[in-house]
Amino acid sequence: MLTNDEVIDRNLEQHGRFMLYALEHPDILDHIPKEAELILLPQDDEELCEVNLKVGKVKERKGDLVVYVKVGLTPETRTVMVPTVELVGQAQQ
Repeated sequence: MLTNDEVIDRNLEQHGRFMLYALEHPDILDHIPKEAELILLPQDDEELCEVNLKVGKVKERKGDLVVYVKVGLTPETRTVMVPTVELVGQAQQ
């Protein structure tokens, strides 16, 4: 079972992932009501996903508006241009 500190640390990491995604895809925020409780369900952390799901269900029973968001990592290949320099000669003085 996760400690409270572990839950906080892991959720901060997931929040960072979500925010990076939201910065690149701001339209996702249009689908989340301002008054909603955002519950992150990490696809690569089963323990945390289970804890967060339980928290979400408790909030739902209290009548809170809850939005669940799956968070994961997808491999991406990018071409990165790296500068190269070659000394071809030196002028004579």
